[in-house]
Amino acid sequence: MPDNNRNLSPKDTRRPRRNTGWNILLPFLAAALVQNLVAVFASQILVVDQAIHFEGGSYADFIRSSFERMQGQAFTSLTLLVYAFICVIWFGIWYRREFLQTQKPARDYRCLVRQYKHWSWMLIPGILLFILGAQYLSTYIMNTLAALVPQWMAEYQGILRSSGLDDIQTSLPMILYAVCLGPVCEELCFRGLTMSYARRVGGFWMANILQALLFGFFHMNMLQGTMAFLLGLALGYVKEKSQNLTLVILLHMAFNATSAFIPGLVISADNPVSYFVCLFGGLIAAYAGLELLVRGSSPRIVEVE
Repeated sequence: MPDNNRNLSPKDTRRPRRNTGWNILLPFLAAALVQNLVAVFASQILVVDQAIHFEGGSYADFIRSSFERMQGQAFTSLTLLVYAFICVIWFGIWYRREFLQTQKPARDYRCLVRQYKHWSWMLIPGILLFILGAQYLSTYIMNTLAALVPQWMAEYQGILRSSGLDDIQTSLPMILYAVCLGPVCEELCFRGLTMSYARRVGGFWMANILQALLFGFFHMNMLQGTMAFLLGLALGYVKEKSQNLTLVILLHMAFNATSAFIPGLVISADNPVSYFVCLFGGLIAAYAGLELLVRGSSPRIVEVE
């Protein structure tokens, strides 16, 4: 879903007929609404199913067993999948109608193919370097925050255990959410809709910080929210410089996949010197990856005036 507003002045990217300042919050609120509605609806279905199959015991036993199922990995992963599926469809239509117009009719698939012929070989090493650097940085920053504020790590680990997210490799629905639908949903919401609305009323850094803050807050815990904020800043930078949302989605997918399936990618440091060497190396790798990503992508879709 690439888009391009490089040839438009800041004045051209704004729509004075709309109060776009309030529109900045709409995608965040819409995602939260869908997530909560899906959770409530799924909970009602689970309670009905539990009532049908419940064998004896007291009412307290019934409530306890229902809550245990709600906190299980199967319920969490299926609920997240349904939420993400709904939001991908809704936000995809919303983003396309509000911000994108193709250079040719959508039915001309040759136009869509030509969009990606402008992607350079530099994208491959760019993605690899960025993911490697980002994983190092996120690991060391998370460890630092956990040492400074231990309750953040305890809260984060409790959320993972209660939802079954600490063993993502064993759940196909959770894999589909974390690696596929989840990144598409979040990028459409934050780097797509939220950032595009914010760019209509302000400069890049204001828009980037705002969407990253909302992205972090959406995760609802301090440790993961802080890491999401930093990742959101980097992904917002790629979105702004490349004007290519598809590339940002791929980056998010790759980051989540390596976090879930290659936990040994990051080598731990056993002394202060190696710690700062790895941290500095992560910064260099992430920055080099960002530059290669920006240089290797080329937009083919323009923003609606």
